[in-house]
Amino acid sequence: MKIAVDVDGVLADIIVTWLDIYNAEHHNSVKKDEVNHWDFFGRLNIDRAEFDRIFELAWKNWRSIPPCETMLSQKVSDLSKLGDVSIVTARSTSSIPSVKAWLSDKMISYNDMIVVDYGPLKSALDFDVFIDDSPLNAKNIAASGKLVLLFDQPWNRDIRGEGIVRISGFSDAIAAITNLSQKKEKT
Repeated sequence: MKIAVDVDGVLADIIVTWLDIYNAEHHNSVKKDEVNHWDFFGRLNIDRAEFDRIFELAWKNWRSIPPCETMLSQKVSDLSKLGDVSIVTARSTSSIPSVKAWLSDKMISYNDMIVVDYGPLKSALDFDVFIDDSPLNAKNIAASGKLVLLFDQPWNRDIRGEGIVRISGFSDAIAAITNLSQKKEKT
């Protein structure tokens, strides 16, 4: 089984660090649970370039980025017992060294890293299961006939559909993939 795991919003809780920077620079107090829309930055009256600038700054400060859940290293290790785990992420090339440093620091094991220019391009990749938080990716991947384990975040709570299974963490992902493997063995 080939498993694609996203970084931002799945492994790394980047929005926490992003909001720390945004709030300090813009004299605001936005909290993570208020980020309830994928393109939330427009509601903050900033453009995509400003969002990206803060995102890059957050990754330069990678040590401050918390994991999305506790015991993440062990959970990803358990996931790798079910298949080949690849990191599949959409990002600028300048942030890749910081992401790799973060993954190493958090002792996240993976087979390889695939970087795409734009998130929806993930749906064209050859994976059996995608673990992602993006509502756009979830819709595109599911439409391509592949399984998406949608990592629950405030910005994707209204997403439902065939081929999309909502998970609250890697324990749920492990259970869903184990169930899928058992169904494939029976057929």
